[in-house]
Amino acid sequence: ALLSHSQLLRRMAELQRGVPVGAFAVPAQHAFAFRSELRNIGWLKAANSVTPFAPSTDAGGVALRAVHLSQKGAAAMEAESVGEMPPTVSALVEDGTAWYVPGLRVRSLACLVGAQPKPVDRDPTARFTFSELFAGIGGFRLALDKLGGQSVFASEHEPEASQVYEAAFGAAPHGDITEVEANEIGPHDLLTAGFPCQPFSSLGDKQGLSDSRGTLYLEIVRVLHDCRPKAFILENVANLIYIDRGAPFKRILQELSDVGYSVDWRVFNTRLVLPQQRVRVYIVGLRKDLDARVDFRWAELPILDRVLADVLEGPETDNDPRYVLSERQYDKLKANQDFQNDPRGRLAQLDSCARTLISGYRHGVRNEFVFRTEALRPRFFTIRECARLQGFPEVYSAFAALASENRAYHQLGNACSPVIAAAIAACVLEALGVLPARGLHLEASHDLRIPRLVAGPEPCRNLMIPALEMMLSASAVVDAVSLSGRPSLWTQCAAFLSCDLGGPYVCTGHGRTLLSDDMQEVRCVLATRLPHVLISVLYTLSRITYIEMLDGATFTSSSVVVEASLLPLLVSSLECESDEARHLALLALSHLACRAPVATLLAKDEDVLRIIYAIRRDSTWLALVQQAEDVLKLINEGGASGIFSYDGMPIHSSHD
Repeated sequence: ALLSHSQLLRRMAELQRGVPVGAFAVPAQHAFAFRSELRNIGWLKAANSVTPFAPSTDAGGVALRAVHLSQKGAAAMEAESVGEMPPTVSALVEDGTAWYVPGLRVRSLACLVGAQPKPVDRDPTARFTFSELFAGIGGFRLALDKLGGQSVFASEHEPEASQVYEAAFGAAPHGDITEVEANEIGPHDLLTAGFPCQPFSSLGDKQGLSDSRGTLYLEIVRVLHDCRPKAFILENVANLIYIDRGAPFKRILQELSDVGYSVDWRVFNTRLVLPQQRVRVYIVGLRKDLDARVDFRWAELPILDRVLADVLEGPETDNDPRYVLSERQYDKLKANQDFQNDPRGRLAQLDSCARTLISGYRHGVRNEFVFRTEALRPRFFTIRECARLQGFPEVYSAFAALASENRAYHQLGNACSPVIAAAIAACVLEALGVLPARGLHLEASHDLRIPRLVAGPEPCRNLMIPALEMMLSASAVVDAVSLSGRPSLWTQCAAFLSCDLGGPYVCTGHGRTLLSDDMQEVRCVLATRLPHVLISVLYTLSRITYIEMLDGATFTSSSVVVEASLLPLLVSSLECESDEARHLALLALSHLACRAPVATLLAKDEDVLRIIYAIRRDSTWLALVQQAEDVLKLINEGGASGIFSYDGMPIHSSHD
């Protein structure tokens, strides 16, 4: 039986993966009226809204145009909300002069009259091929080029990011991914995407999947379904796994699984290898018909002893008018009550790390300033310093393509760290049989400033060589011992690879909560008393327990910590010489003490009370004093009756 028009639309919508797309096919003389009326109700696509249209059937010699709809308009047509159509549109559709074509994209073959897409010439020497959706300024591209791959497709919607990408790699990415048909992307081995984070970020409106940008992951699902790459790697803010109690994240994982992939995920903090607190969730998928899904293991990254001072440019930048606060700006900062109470909230701690670099740096209230002893006034980070914080190599200079240097901050704040991307991608490619586990060196991409790293006895660690070389390439100095006596970066990397007993500890990221299997690693790290190692695990512990507290969850991590008898080690961290480590330990204790059994255990320990009282009495850091008072209050009250009022994550971090 023939399908009715409404049944045909519904059937085509069911077959269409990705976000809702479609267009009205109209005679050319009516295109302007269509466009105007659709724009008035928010149904018109923002850019490239009108294209030629050559249907496969004879149009009777009539010149046609396709008027493309926004997600809102296409979704309304899929829902058959024809009553919402403007009068002119409705009249022409009813008399058959115009009709709706679901799934029609700007770069569908019917709309590319005389301009067919050219396939990318494949490089026979490339180890693998990859695509980049939501490519930004090429964080994934840098990582995968380093690993010997060839990019066969890239898309980026933002014009400025596209300019930087083209300047860096010599070819402009395609624009809006919703405009591109999957056959234009073609077959490839690995798909990568840093899909839009704004709907999930704790700094935004947190609309999740209710925001049209939040559903753009469906374009990834569409390309996976149609192109069938062997694997994918996705990156987003860590708040994605927590927003709306994890419901959007579960849905995303399920839809990725439904198109034939075994999916796993982990949270990594770039602070492991770079002096920036940047927590991101990485999602990896391997096609279910491949043996690789059994062989995949997450990256084993070293916890390096790095501080912000490592990436700062010379003292001449402290007086550079491009970065130094004006007298008026500095007077305004000094008059701010929060700054007066706690200058650390705005001044970067040179012996610690930078807060999360965000796209609004220099244009919002969350700015962090560098204020060295010899400087007259604080200053902003330079572009090069931000690039180093993100792990972009010293030779990456594509920001000159931008009309304003300040826009480079925006692009870097949105970027994926190529160092972390390279570490995870190496593990995926090794599972696919593309990379050798004994370590990979590529002559063409090696930075001649850096002595060669030598593979050691552990294959999993050897896979980190390309990522570590990228990290060294993003560093001003790689082989000098710090003034404080810390070993050079190169020495730390070499000790990690050779598995030296005194070498860096290892981190493989973490999931949504801490499990019993994680406790041995946590115990070893807490027992080290090394500040930079303690900070790594204490940050993770404070963050996970905080989210569990806000969720009103069952305190899984809290129970595991108590059962594993880790409270004494956590308490001993309060006597660490690092203020940041003590602050993070207090945060974790405050979250754990929301459970009455934990508060009772702490109240019975005289050493706990003595140490916390001493911090409250002796510390000159207001945030540390306040946190000590909060913990004491919880202990005295025997735990919280409801959700403990807490004003944010650690001072040297942000939620994202």
